[in-house]
Amino acid sequence: PLTPLKQLNYLSEEEQHQLLVTFNQTATDYPRERSVVDLFEEQVSKTPHKPAVVFEQQTLSYQQLDLLSSQLAAYLHQQYQVQPGDSIAIMTDRSDSMIIAVLAVLKTGAAYVPIESDFPASRKEYIIRDAAIKTIITQTDYIFDFGFFTGSIVAMDVQADLIAATDPVLRYRPSASDLAYIMYTSGSTGTPKGVLIEHRSVVRLVKNTSYIDFRHSQTLLSTGAFAFDATTFEYWGMLLNGGCLVVCSKDVLLDHHKLAELLIEKQVDTMWFTAGWFNQLVDNHIELFLPLKTVLAGGDKLSVPHVNALLEKYPHLSIINGYGPTENTTFSITYRINQQLTSIPIGKPISNTQVYILDDHHALVPVGVAGEICLAGDGLARGYLNNPGLTAEKFVANPFVPGARMYKTGDLGRWRPDGNIEFLGRKDEQVKIRGYRIEPGEIESCLKTFAGITDAVVVVKNNKAAEKLLAAYLVATGQPDMMAIREHLASQLPSYMLPDHYVQLEAFPLNANGKVDKKQLPDPEGISLAGGVEYIPPRNKTEELLVNIWQDILGKERVGVNDNFFDIGGHSLRATRLVSQIHKTFEVKIDLRDLFITTVLEDQAALIDSAQKAAFVGITPAQALPDYPLSSAQRRLWVLSQLQES
Repeated sequence: PLTPLKQLNYLSEEEQHQLLVTFNQTATDYPRERSVVDLFEEQVSKTPHKPAVVFEQQTLSYQQLDLLSSQLAAYLHQQYQVQPGDSIAIMTDRSDSMIIAVLAVLKTGAAYVPIESDFPASRKEYIIRDAAIKTIITQTDYIFDFGFFTGSIVAMDVQADLIAATDPVLRYRPSASDLAYIMYTSGSTGTPKGVLIEHRSVVRLVKNTSYIDFRHSQTLLSTGAFAFDATTFEYWGMLLNGGCLVVCSKDVLLDHHKLAELLIEKQVDTMWFTAGWFNQLVDNHIELFLPLKTVLAGGDKLSVPHVNALLEKYPHLSIINGYGPTENTTFSITYRINQQLTSIPIGKPISNTQVYILDDHHALVPVGVAGEICLAGDGLARGYLNNPGLTAEKFVANPFVPGARMYKTGDLGRWRPDGNIEFLGRKDEQVKIRGYRIEPGEIESCLKTFAGITDAVVVVKNNKAAEKLLAAYLVATGQPDMMAIREHLASQLPSYMLPDHYVQLEAFPLNANGKVDKKQLPDPEGISLAGGVEYIPPRNKTEELLVNIWQDILGKERVGVNDNFFDIGGHSLRATRLVSQIHKTFEVKIDLRDLFITTVLEDQAALIDSAQKAAFVGITPAQALPDYPLSSAQRRLWVLSQLQES
């Protein structure tokens, strides 16, 4: 009777065995004592002449990639004294050079720190200082981004001849316990936090794993942003298993015509998609999925209607729902979808990963009961760089395996009787939008540094299209200018963290405990702060139709001809939808790049009008010819038709 309720174990031995053993029988024999470099070099010896990396018209074999990365590694050591344990930043455009740089850093025994070129200057500077970066590998275009940096900068394009002349002799062999990379994610304190990932964790993700069968005949198109941990699965899933990694520019990923051509040309059969991008492609460009055999999607809860629509169109596809935080190396739980479903679980733990669903006292909860998803096994990160307090809070002692650790995800889930897990949402305030993990607290901290804003709350809202949007609620003196606020945030935060709505309130609604009652915050639609431009309604048919398209894509009730697409909630994924809708409505093709330059509605309308006029200029009657040469595709179809008739 004196035992606290929280210490009472109400589960039977049979239930405990099911939760701890039956649902977690994930052990597989994989090379846990070997590094990424060891396994890559082993693959080079097996398939030296097989294509390893493809970028545009450039193809590097495994042997060539090994040589080029070894030369760069030796150059870094000889010229810049890069040593094991150093942290080396990489900021280049997506290309084969990026892969060479990553592999070279690992060969020196250092850890690479990926930085996106479009990060705000303040974020780049914070990462470089926090990680104690010794050397930055970049290209000529970005050298002037690092005026504050006092260390060494290697411009791969400028120093290519010097690198190529270096004797590729390596003096260090990384071990499985060496640090492979430091990846920065959004932080609730207002600053990003660096997650420390070792070689062993990367190897556990891609060698002898249960969620996918990596094949030497596989070709994967890398879609993950460089500073997004999907690249861990993409790069090493291919390069440690003999597959072919295809890299393309951001422009290609955002242009569905170019993307479709690339998938066919390079014979891509495997791709990773964030849930938001996946949904948009299914809605607007479902034909893109035809060449694929395996689709991995995640970063947010998958949409049942979109998954079912894709499988109805292409039943040959295997779709894998992937769940996992950066702190447990990309994937922790997966579910393979081969048929239409009414609900989609996140699945079962992958190889060499354990999952526990626990209450607030770290006790097991029964099947069907909600609790926090906690992860253990060989995928765990060391912790957070320079943040022992947060590391101790999130990486705690594993109560079921003496001497081991587990990671508290902050996600809620529950076991199904069949051993699959349902995702139920966030325990705290962290959210995922378009695959990016976002701490609203970081945005709130940044908002509070704007002159006049005394308090701020950022929440997630859904628009009419069921898309997640960020809404910022402000308490301020006077009426702040939304355009100025956006510019302030954009100077410090990545574009995916900029709110779609800004609502000024006299005071925030509070609950009985004196905390902000977020459920009582008003819907932002129709009451957002003005964007600093005068509202002018559409004045002609083109502007009227374009306003309707913008309102549908952005989920807004009122759009004026002076509005800027990216200032009122537009982003790259919505821009691709805009290109598609303009084509359907006006029967003209506007290049995606033009929409990033021409961002105001009235200017876009003028662009459409000029494109329509150009379509009728210079048209002459078709000239009769005795015959027309067949294209190669037509010739193949003719041959097939003859074979069918015979």
